[in-house]
Amino acid sequence: MKHQWILSAMHKLRVLFFTLALCLVTQAADWPQFRFGANRGAASPETLPSQLHLQWSRKFAAPSPAFPGEVRLRYDAAYEPVVMGKTMFVPSMVTDSVSALDTATGEVRWNFFASGPVRFAPVAHEGSVYFGSDDGYVYCVDATNGKLRWKFYGHPAGRADRNLLGNRRLIPMWPVRGGVVLHEDVLYFSAGLWPEEGIFIHAVNAKSGKALWTNSDSD
Repeated sequence: MKHQWILSAMHKLRVLFFTLALCLVTQAADWPQFRFGANRGAASPETLPSQLHLQWSRKFAAPSPAFPGEVRLRYDAAYEPVVMGKTMFVPSMVTDSVSALDTATGEVRWNFFASGPVRFAPVAHEGSVYFGSDDGYVYCVDATNGKLRWKFYGHPAGRADRNLLGNRRLIPMWPVRGGVVLHEDVLYFSAGLWPEEGIFIHAVNAKSGKALWTNSDSD
C-alpha cells in the first residue's frame, strides 16, 4: 500500500510539473532526450521565469513499473516526456505507446502503439522520434504524424529467439528496457536484462536504422 501511495504521488507531481512547465516549453528550446542531452546532464540554457502558470492538464493512467517492489530498480515509476518544437512526446508503460501532445493546448496529435511497454524517455531529433520497448524493438517514427520509419530488433545474432513471462505477459529474452541515446546521428541502446543471457549494446544509424556495430560477447 505504501509503495502504491508513493507511485501515485510521484505520478501526480510529475504530471503537474509537465503542465506548469508548458508555458515555458511553448517558447523555449527543445528538451530532446532524457535529462536534456546524451551526457544526461539535465542542464538547459533556458532560464525559468519567476512564476509558472498552469496552461492545461492531462491525466494519465497510474504508472506500472517493471519492478514495483524494488526501489533501486524502479526507474520507470513515472512518465518521462521530451519536447521538440511545440510537441511533447510521452511514452507509456501502461498502454504500450508514445503519444504526441500539442504543448499549447494539450491536444493529442497522434498515438503510436508498440507491442510492449515503452518505459523510458524517447529521443526527438530532426523530425523523428526514437524509443525502445519491452517487445525488443527500437522504433523510429515521424514526429509529425507518428508513422513508422523503421524499427530495429535487438535480438543478438546467433542466439535462439526465445520468449519468457515478464510482468504477466510474454516478452523476448532481450527486451529494450532502457532509454535510447542519440549522439552525432548514431542511436545507442541496450537489449537484455539478465547477465547470464547477455546484455547487448547496439549502435544504429539514426536516419536509416541500419546496424553500425553490436558487441559480440557480453560475458
